[in-house]
Amino acid sequence: MIEGEEKHHLNGLRKEFAVNYLVSNGLDKVETQKLEELAVGVDGHPLALRLLVQLVKEYGANDILEDLSMYRDQMEDTILKARKLFDKLAGNEKEFLEHISVYRKPVAIKALKAMFTEKTPRDSVSKLLNKSLLETNHNGSYWLHPLIQEFAYKGLKDITEAHANAYIYYVLFPLPKKPSKIEDLQSLIEAHYHACSAGRVDLAARILYHSNVCGQLERWGNFKTIVELCTPLLPNISLEGRIISLECHGYFLGILGIACFKLGIAEEAIILIEEALKIARLRENKKGEANQLGNLGLAYQQLGDRRKSIEYYKQVIKITKDIRDQLGEGTSYVNLGNVYLELGEIEQAIINYKSAGQIFRYVGNKSGEGSCFSNLGILYSQIGNIDEGIDFLEQSLNIFKDVGDKIGEKNQYMNLGIAYKNIGMFKKSIDCYEKSLKISIELENKSDEGDLLGNIGNLFLICGQAEEAIEYYEQSLKIDREARNKRGESLSLISLGISYAALGQLEKAIEFLKQSLAIGKAIENPRLINFCEQKLKKLEGSDE
Repeated sequence: MIEGEEKHHLNGLRKEFAVNYLVSNGLDKVETQKLEELAVGVDGHPLALRLLVQLVKEYGANDILEDLSMYRDQMEDTILKARKLFDKLAGNEKEFLEHISVYRKPVAIKALKAMFTEKTPRDSVSKLLNKSLLETNHNGSYWLHPLIQEFAYKGLKDITEAHANAYIYYVLFPLPKKPSKIEDLQSLIEAHYHACSAGRVDLAARILYHSNVCGQLERWGNFKTIVELCTPLLPNISLEGRIISLECHGYFLGILGIACFKLGIAEEAIILIEEALKIARLRENKKGEANQLGNLGLAYQQLGDRRKSIEYYKQVIKITKDIRDQLGEGTSYVNLGNVYLELGEIEQAIINYKSAGQIFRYVGNKSGEGSCFSNLGILYSQIGNIDEGIDFLEQSLNIFKDVGDKIGEKNQYMNLGIAYKNIGMFKKSIDCYEKSLKISIELENKSDEGDLLGNIGNLFLICGQAEEAIEYYEQSLKIDREARNKRGESLSLISLGISYAALGQLEKAIEFLKQSLAIGKAIENPRLINFCEQKLKKLEGSDE
C-alpha cells in the first residue's frame, strides 16, 4: 500500500477548500499565505491536512513549512509526505501505536492495554486521541484510520510479539453460550488470524479444531470464511507438506473440500476430499473414512454423476454397519433415497427412506424419523397412493409436534394441504394451509406467509368464493410489496385481477392486470408479460 508511488497518487482538496479546512480546525490565527503553502505542500490530501493541524499547533507553521520544503522536491508522493508528518506527530507514542496497528477490527480499551510495555507512557491512549491518530466512538471502541494503520504497521519491529499479544487477548474473549451468527464467533476468527500472523499455525488449527468454528460456519452457509480460515493451515495438499498433526490435516482437508464445493469449485473440492480420505484410511479411522466417502457421494451427486454417487453412499452404509454407527447408516440411506429420487427410481427411493426411518426410530432420532415419513408421504402422494401418503404425512406431523419442531410442523401442514388439494378436498386443504400460515406468522417467516396466503386465495377462488380469495390476495400483495418481491407482487396482482373478473368487476380487474403487466415489463419477464396481455385482451374485448 505504501511503497508503490504510482499506484497511490491521491488527489486532494483544491487549495481554497484545504485552507478552509485548516482554518476551521483551529489554525485561523495563521497567515493565509502560510496556510496556502501548507496545503499545497501536502497536495491538499485530507489525512495529511489533519496531521498538519496537530503539527502546526505543536511546532508552529514556520517549522513545519521548513520541514515540507526540505523533502518536497525529492518526495512528491502525497502518502510519503503524510507518513513523514505521521512519524513526527506520533512522537513517544509511536511504538504503542505500532503495536495496536495489528488489530483489524475496532477493539475495547482492554485490547489496547494488552499492548502496553514498560516503555509505554500511561497516557498514550488519551494523547493519541488528542492528536487524532486514534479514533473512538466514545462507546468503548477504538480503531485506527486505515492509512495511519498502514504507516504504523510498516514501522512495527516485533510483529510476531504484537500478534501473539493480540492472539492472547482474543482467545480469552468470552463467547455467547449459543452462537447464532458469524459475529458471535468473531473473537475466535481474530484469534486464528493473529496466531497465523505470529507464525503459530498450530494454535490457529487448535482454535478451529476444538471449538467447531467451521462446523458452525458450515451450518450458516459462511463457506467463503471457511476457505479463508483453513487455507493458511494447509500450505501443501500433500502429506509431506503438512505443518499440523495428521488428524487435523485430514479434518481441515475435508472441511475445506466441502466449502470449496459449496462455492462451486468442484474439481478442487474432490481433490481435497480424496486427500482427506487417504489420511482417514492411513490412520484406519473408519468413521472419518465414512465421512469423506459421504462427502464424495454428495459432491458427485451435485455434479450430476449420480451413479458414482450411489457407489460412494453404498460404501458408507457398509462401513457404518461394520462400526455400528446407526445414525450414520440412517443418514446414508436418506442420501441414497435422494439420489434415486433424482433418477426417477421411485421404488428404490421409497425402500431407502423406509430403511432410514426404521433406523432413526430404533435409535430414537425423532427428527430423522419425521423427515423420512415426510419424504415417504410426498412420494406416495405423487404416485397416486394418496391415502398412504396422507398417513405418512400425518405420522410425520405428529412427530414434529411431539419434539416441538415448529418448522417441521409447518412444513407438514403445507404438504398435507397440497395432498388434499390434489384429490379435490379443498376445505381440508384450506384448513391445513391455515394452520401452516398461523405457524409461519409465529415464526415471522414472511416468505412462507406470502406463499400460503396466495395458496389459500387460490383455493377459495377454485371454490367460487372470489370475495374471500381477494382478502387473502390483498394480504399476500402487501407482503410482496414490503419485501420488494416484484415477481410475487406481479402474481398477486394477476390473482386479484382474475378474482375481480370472476365477480364481474371488469374495470378493477383490468386495472390490476395493467399494474402486473407494468411490473412484468420492468423486470423483463416474458411469461408474465404474455399472460397479462392475453388476459387484458380478453377482458377489454368483453368490456367493449
